[in-house]
This record gives sequence, C-alpha cells and structure tokens, in this order.
Amino acid sequence: MIKALLDYQEKEKEKLNIIATVEGGKVKRELDEAMRIFENAKNASLALDEESKQLVSTVETLKKENATAVKSMEALVKGANNATDEEKINEQISEVSKLFNKVAGMETQLGDIIRKINDKNAKFEIEVANLKKSQGAIKTLQEQYAKQKEKTDEMIKPIDAALKKLEPSVDAKLLEKYKKARLSSRARAGDVVIRLVGNNCGACHFEIPLSMIHKITTDGYISCEECGKIIYKA
Repeated sequence: MIKALLDYQEKEKEKLNIIATVEGGKVKRELDEAMRIFENAKNASLALDEESKQLVSTVETLKKENATAVKSMEALVKGANNATDEEKINEQISEVSKLFNKVAGMETQLGDIIRKINDKNAKFEIEVANLKKSQGAIKTLQEQYAKQKEKTDEMIKPIDAALKKLEPSVDAKLLEKYKKARLSSRARAGDVVIRLVGNNCGACHFEIPLSMIHKITTDGYISCEECGKIIYKA
C-alpha cells in the first residue's frame, strides 16, 4: 500500500522541483520585488496627493481668514483716525495691533504650509518616477516569467500523465489523505509520506504513542498529530 504511494510521491517531487525552479527563481523574485516597489510607490503617491490636497485646503482657509483680518484692521485704522475720544482711539489701536499680529502669524503659517506643499509635490514626483520605472520592469519580468512558465508547463505534462497512471495503484483513501496533507500548510514542504524513526515522526520528531505505533503496524500508516504528515514503518 505504502510502496505505491512512495512511488507516487517520488514522481510528484519531480514536478514540484521543476515548479520550484521557476517560482523560487531569479525572475520571479525580481518580479515580486518590482511589484512590491510598485505598490509602495502607488500607496505613497496617493498619500502624498491627499496630504497636498489637505494642505492646499488649509492654505485657502488661511487666505480667507487673512483677508477678513486685513479688512477688519483697515476698518479699525479708519475708525481710529476718525475718532475723537482718546480712550476709543487707544482701544482701536490695541485691536489693530492684535489683528496685525494675527495676520503676521497667518502669513508665517502660510509660508510654512506652502513649503510643505512644495516638499510633498517633489516627493510625489519621485514616487511617480518610481511607478513608471517599476511598471516597465514589471512588464519585462512578466514576459520572462510567462516564457518560463510555458516551458515548465511543457515539462510537467509527461509527469502529470505518469502520475495519472500511478493513481490507480494507490489506495483511494490513502491518496486522498496524501493530497490533503500536501495542501496543508503544515505538510506542504518536503515529503508528505515519512518513515517512522524509532518511536518518532521522521519529519517533526514528535514522539508517537505506542498505541499509534501499533496502528501503523496493523493499518500500514498513521497521520502525525503534530505535523499532519503520513507516517509509515519501514
């Protein structure tokens, strides 16, 4: 029972190794990196654009407040010039001074915000350049990756055909268990069918209870409770 599954596993490993050369190869790694740079540049450019819009909105608000303050100051200056009461004149001069300081503060704030906008725009241009650069790299790498995948698919076809021929020789329930274990995150890497080493799983070294070891002897295999792989006794 296990012998047929071991043969199936060896043949499938040929397929997985071929796939791994492409999926873990230089082109795929560079493609993934280019995609990462593209996503980072896109997110950064969107964030910078939004920040710039908010700063521009703040500038518009400050300009309106500044214009209102200037008008109020002009009105107070005119009132002070026309006033005859010394106390009233002093009050208006004091209000003019406050408004003058407020306007000066807003102008300083406007200057700071405009510098920030210019800085954001400069950074935005850099991110846009990164986007264009990564887009070009992605297109080239995708074409290379597609060619590699095409070659890989051709190499895999005869292996898939061989696996189909082997399937009838493997117990159906055992093969189903094997395929589920292969897809499991705990058993995806390496061999799925593992030899019992002493009283331990040959993959994760989990100690198998004696009752389960007896089950291996009678049933031919068990599933490791720790890593999910299929354990057999040689």
